[in-house]
Amino acid sequence: MRSSPGATSGTIDLSGDGSSIFYDDSETLDQLTLILGGANATSYLVEGASDQTLAVGATALLTQTTGTALLQANGGADTLVNDGRMVLAGGTLLEQFNIFDNAGTVTLGDNEYFSVQAMTTVFPIPARSPSARSRRWISPRR
Repeated sequence: MRSSPGATSGTIDLSGDGSSIFYDDSETLDQLTLILGGANATSYLVEGASDQTLAVGATALLTQTTGTALLQANGGADTLVNDGRMVLAGGTLLEQFNIFDNAGTVTLGDNEYFSVQAMTTVFPIPARSPSARSRRWISPRR
């Protein structure tokens, strides 16, 4: 999803319970804000075919402040690429791709639960400050 040259960026709001985007081929989300989760809500980004890539582009912002967001892959060499910004605070984000490649920024706020289930990861683990006890980072499975 890309806006035309010169167009302002848009917003996709998946904060309603059960809100979802399904895709069957590799996709890039760029020049937009994607709002996931919501009060007492679960939202989904779901891959419909295996071996695809979902990319958060360099000018994209993925945000989730409450509720649950599930980034669900379908198998094979599924890849989640983050070249943009993921701002997560106060909810649960479950990443279920086989490969997670982060060249962008992942910011974990208070009370966030971020589970990376990728078999292969290419990214630094976010820094934790001693006062950030409410933040939880689940290490990739090995």
